[in-house]
Amino acid sequence: MVLSVITVNLNNKVGLLETIESVVTQNFVDYEYIIIDGGSIDGSIEIINKFSNQIAYWISEPDKGIYHAMNKGIAKAKGEWIIFMNSGDIFINNEVLKKVFTRDINLTTKIIYGNALFKGSNKIEHPFPLSKSYFLFATICHQSLFARRELFCHYGKFDLNYFIVSDKEWIMRIYLAKNHFSYINLDICLCDPVGFSSKNIELFVAETKKIEIQYFTSIEIFFFRLRKYLQRRLQFSPRSLLNKYTQQS
Repeated sequence: MVLSVITVNLNNKVGLLETIESVVTQNFVDYEYIIIDGGSIDGSIEIINKFSNQIAYWISEPDKGIYHAMNKGIAKAKGEWIIFMNSGDIFINNEVLKKVFTRDINLTTKIIYGNALFKGSNKIEHPFPLSKSYFLFATICHQSLFARRELFCHYGKFDLNYFIVSDKEWIMRIYLAKNHFSYINLDICLCDPVGFSSKNIELFVAETKKIEIQYFTSIEIFFFRLRKYLQRRLQFSPRSLLNKYTQQS
């Protein structure tokens, strides 16, 4: 089996329905669908039951948070590749999986990632090639990322010491281990911006700082931030603004 699509949900029946419909209508058949529900009482289970014949595995029971649920999904996955499309997030159209997996994929490629869109916001076009400095300021949206299942076996699953940014920590772990990332200029997903991290800003900041301390030296942090500052100054310098205006005229 090529792919495991995993959805995590807790009391978000509206978002769950949108996500399920975006998965089961894909014009690609070599995948399994897994749903990990955290014990919802809002009608989510009734929605899951309506699509039970298109779901390879699902369970509804209390868990220890989003990443604990995602780890449970990984444990049940059988696909060569894994993507997480949690409740409220959807594939951008029904051709996405077909476009990704009917192309030649190098055996050395461990991560495939594309572009992410957020509802009511702008598109995020992730850079290629990646650099360590990129992860100081941002990360790859996990909804736009396909990971070989073997990575979770070799490098471990999501670190439950993080409640909000464990996906960022895991992606950094994989990147710094020199695994090959492959970018495709394709819009993968439309994400719900009202996620857990947006509701817990203080915890998000604290955990992001924890990642900085874990993976970056103080010298790296200083120079990466200095370079970003200088790039912004150059971008908005009078000469660059004049050149931009001249090009548009």
